[in-house]
Amino acid sequence: MIRWLMLTVLIGAGWAEESARHLADRMLTAYVFVHGGSGVVVSREGLILTNDHVIHGEDRRKLEVRFADGHSHPVELLGTDPVGDIAVLRLAGAGPWPCVGFAPVEAFRPGMTVFAVGNPFGLGDTDSTPTLTRWILSTARIVREDYTDALQVDAPVNPGNSGGPSFDEHGRLLGINGQIRTLSGMRINSGVGLAICSTQLAAFLPLLAQ
Repeated sequence: MIRWLMLTVLIGAGWAEESARHLADRMLTAYVFVHGGSGVVVSREGLILTNDHVIHGEDRRKLEVRFADGHSHPVELLGTDPVGDIAVLRLAGAGPWPCVGFAPVEAFRPGMTVFAVGNPFGLGDTDSTPTLTRWILSTARIVREDYTDALQVDAPVNPGNSGGPSFDEHGRLLGINGQIRTLSGMRINSGVGLAICSTQLAAFLPLLAQ
C-alpha cells in the first residue's frame, strides 16, 4: 500500500513511473521501525542508524527492528552518542541487507525537494505502514545546540519520525530526523525540524560501530 502511495506522490511530483518505482523501492527497503520510532539501514552488513533517544531506556537484550514488509529482526546495539543523539545498531544474521548510501556534501542545496519516511505518532506500529512526507530543505548545514551538523527542514515531522531517513531525489540519505522546535514546548510539528546531517553520520558511524 505505502509503495503505491509513494508512487502516486512521486509521479504527481513529475517523476516518470519507472524512476518513481525505483526511488520508492530504495526508500522503503532500507527503512525500519525501531521501538515507536524509526531507523535506516546504511550498510549491506546490516548497520542501522537511529537517534539515541529512540532506544534510550530499552532493554538492550531485546532490541529488534521491523521492515516495511512486516518482517522483524533482532538487532545488537553497537554504540551510542547521547550528546549528538546518534545510535548504531546491527542486524543479526547474514547479509547482504538492503541499504542506502550517504549523500555527498555537494548535494545539500537550500530549497531542494526532500523525502522523509517515518512513523509519526506510532501510526505504523500495527500494520507496518510507514508514512512518506515531501518537503523543502530550509537550510543547509548549520549548528543548533547539540546538533553540530544539522539540516533545518519544514517537513511535517512528529514524534515517531525520530531516527527516520530523509532522502534526496536520487534516494541518497541526507540525514535522520531528530528534533522538533516549537515555542510552546509541545511535541507537535511546527514546520521547524532538525535532522542530523549525513556528513556527521558518516563520520561517527565507524567510531560507534566498533
